[in-house]
Amino acid sequence: MTLSRLRPALSLLLFAVMAGAPACGDKSDAGGGAEDTSGGGDGGSDGGSDGGSDGGDEPVDPLDRDEDGDGFTPRRGDCDDADRAVYPRAVERCNGKDDDCDGRVDDDDDGVVGRTTHYLDADNDGYGDPRHSVEACAPPEGYVSNAADCDDADASANPERLWYVDADFDGYGSDAFTRQACAQPSGYVDNDDDCDDSDRTAYPGAQEIWYDGVDNDCLGGNDFDADGDGYDHPSGGGDDCDDSDNTIYPGAPDVWYDGVDSDCAGNDDHDADGDGEPAPSGGGMDCDDADPARRPGLLEVCNGIDDDCNGLVDLDDPGLVGGCP
Repeated sequence: MTLSRLRPALSLLLFAVMAGAPACGDKSDAGGGAEDTSGGGDGGSDGGSDGGSDGGDEPVDPLDRDEDGDGFTPRRGDCDDADRAVYPRAVERCNGKDDDCDGRVDDDDDGVVGRTTHYLDADNDGYGDPRHSVEACAPPEGYVSNAADCDDADASANPERLWYVDADFDGYGSDAFTRQACAQPSGYVDNDDDCDDSDRTAYPGAQEIWYDGVDNDCLGGNDFDADGDGYDHPSGGGDDCDDSDNTIYPGAPDVWYDGVDSDCAGNDDHDADGDGEPAPSGGGMDCDDADPARRPGLLEVCNGIDDDCNGLVDLDDPGLVGGCP
């Protein structure tokens, strides 16, 4: 029989087969009967994930588990399977971890990233020298994280150093205005020793000019009491007759015949009895400078004394007045 004669018969057979087949998704066929509620549809997936407890699979070795989901298991080199940022060939960072699992941490790993600059602090003042630095995760011993020191050989030279204004430019400052700076600012000095920052002639060690009302040497005290005896010079309203000698002042004990008016009384130091005639030590002729009744020019009387200091007494003196009994 030729193919052209068989074609109608084949078409009828194919139609009959298609008409007798169940529709797609029809659960009434002999193999499926009623809907399956036994859970068997999940059996394959449950059996695989449970490691064989339901399906009989072998348990997974912990070394082959990837607990942190970073794509690496302990067997494949993950050195911390609880941290998904740690695994072989990860970027090593300055964080105290062995990120790339090569056994080296931070600065011990040449490939570490995130290093910062640290500066040598040779004088241990907490401030670093900008000329000497290293790159590291953590500051090496003797290094700090700032470059603010202007003199790393002097611990007092740092940004906390206090400077004092020197308004009169005499090299000595006052605490009227201060600044903190590492290097010396213009118009400021490192001391506050000036007693008058408006007068450049007044500073510690200056030559004291007495009686001008200025404490030139900043030692304090009275500018009108040069000898420090507590009595002012007349230019300051006082009555010290010699302000260069602290043993000379009003009321001081007077030593006669030394040529010094110690008590500032203004009398002749060689006329102790005040009779107007100096003692021989002062070029006078007073023969008894303790007795004002004896001096040249007085009358000689009969009293057993050389009253007129001529060396003759009573009857021996031709100038005797009234004779002697």
